[in-house]
Amino acid sequence: MIWYESIRKLIVNNVTQKALLRAGIQTEMPQTKLDVFFKQFPWAINFTDNYEVHQVYVSGLFPELLDYRALHISEVVGYETDEYWNEIIYFVDEVGVQVDYVYFEEKYMQRKYLFFGPIVEKTDVRKDESKIVGNNWSIKEVLKGTLKEQKDRVRYIVSHFTKTNALIIYKVPHGTTVSEWIKGQVDGHRRELKKDLVTIDTTR
Repeated sequence: MIWYESIRKLIVNNVTQKALLRAGIQTEMPQTKLDVFFKQFPWAINFTDNYEVHQVYVSGLFPELLDYRALHISEVVGYETDEYWNEIIYFVDEVGVQVDYVYFEEKYMQRKYLFFGPIVEKTDVRKDESKIVGNNWSIKEVLKGTLKEQKDRVRYIVSHFTKTNALIIYKVPHGTTVSEWIKGQVDGHRRELKKDLVTIDTTR
């Protein structure tokens, strides 16, 4: 129960790196909180790019997250010297593995062995890992684009930003897929719009 209560303290709904940056929150959390987080999500260390993590948060998905773009910040820190920070957003499956996508697939005919044997069909498939680096694509654009065929494998969306030293994990609601969650948001928006239209019509 103590462990469960500790995880609950890390849950901050609707948190983003942009919100942390605007609020000036760059403090270092107690090591006990970091330990609890990485005990719950041991695979998350793979998405820190070997940088130190001082803050960790867990959030559910929320509508505004779909249009969110990773931050890219550059500052002049010395004479003719620029320093850059990129937020990186990863799409991760239920066991903590980054979801990939097929970007090249070619079928061709070739002998089964190098110089002999029957001619058989072979497929050359190359894959890449999906991630957003520094204001490249919105989360929605990746889910509808490169990850279109794989998006329902996504169980977590992970954000890491060296400017805040924060790691945020967004969890897909238990028992649903990303597609179902997005559809629910669209349907809910339509219901609210219909309700507003009915209210306007009855007050005329």
